[in-house]
Amino acid sequence: MSKNNISHLISGYLLGELNENQKKLLEDWVNKSEENRKFFDEICSSKKVSATYFTYKKIDYGKAYQNFLIQTGQQQKRTSITPWLKYAAVALLLIALSLPVVYYSLSDRSKPSETIMPGNSQAVLITDDGAEVVLKSDSAIQIKSGSKLIATNDDGSIHYNKSTDKKAIERYNTLIVPRGGEYRVTLADGTKIHLNSASELRYPIDFDSNKREVYLKGEAYFEIAKDSTRPFYVIVDDIKVKQYGTQFNVSTRKEDQVNIVLVEGSVSVLTNNSANEYMLEPSQLASYSTDDQSVDIRKVDVSPYVAWNNGRFIFEDEKLSDIMETLSLWYDVDAEFKNPELEQIRFTGNVSREAPINTILSAIEFSNEVKITVREKNIIINN
Repeated sequence: MSKNNISHLISGYLLGELNENQKKLLEDWVNKSEENRKFFDEICSSKKVSATYFTYKKIDYGKAYQNFLIQTGQQQKRTSITPWLKYAAVALLLIALSLPVVYYSLSDRSKPSETIMPGNSQAVLITDDGAEVVLKSDSAIQIKSGSKLIATNDDGSIHYNKSTDKKAIERYNTLIVPRGGEYRVTLADGTKIHLNSASELRYPIDFDSNKREVYLKGEAYFEIAKDSTRPFYVIVDDIKVKQYGTQFNVSTRKEDQVNIVLVEGSVSVLTNNSANEYMLEPSQLASYSTDDQSVDIRKVDVSPYVAWNNGRFIFEDEKLSDIMETLSLWYDVDAEFKNPELEQIRFTGNVSREAPINTILSAIEFSNEVKITVREKNIIINN
């Protein structure tokens, strides 16, 4: 029986949608080997799989979800489906991610000898006088400007103090996060910023009395300290994101595009070529095109856009090429597609960013029947 058939049968079983013939096929497969039975039993008893769903477009989500909860013995009744559980069918792909040991016993290939681990907290701080300070999660460092203490670094985060130096507003620091890294910074006004891999943030040691401005390259999640008298601006490419106290994500990952997703509060987008101010509401995405300098605003599920901030990957019907680009930044690897058609395979899933990439790649390989080879820091995708 093919991997895809197994996936559909187990998904159908958990959803309570198998006919008698399908039940017999699944029963025969389970009884075929002890490994198959162990794998099946682990899936049906796992509490983790309640957060892993594959997109089935033509089913009753509510009914299917109720069936799933009953089959897994987690809950008899539920009145609503949370955003994280909005897909009604269980993906064997992501079940494999939550049960990697069992998965490897079922897989046709052996586990790669080299394990590529996820990224970690690391960054380089460029101070106002040009000095470079290497920052890591386990390094406790005091940052100075001249003889004055301006910030402290500890546990993967750098914290700035409010300055009494009037020239602090003219002195800028730059935080650079490499591929395979992430870092957090709390600015002098209390604003918290989480920088993703391959990102850069430039900001003053302290803000002036009229406005707060920072410059971003890459991706960052912002939790802005409220201050009704001083608007906060995130400047990226040819636009400014303006607000007074809110949470949002800004990303320049897509080519020729800047994406702003609002989680709560309110923000606006201002472009250099227009006097218009584009207002966003919570759960809206603003996409700015650097080609024609247009702004498109639409309502979205914010979860996939901000999941990285909470230590997750959430992919919703994303092309494999885009998924590999995301994984490449976090795991500091390079991906190569031997067949361009494979780039168009679409995938929906939810997995921890703390998982080794080998586990994620094995699950993708299992689900989509592609061949993925790991050679040191190179990921090769083939038929």
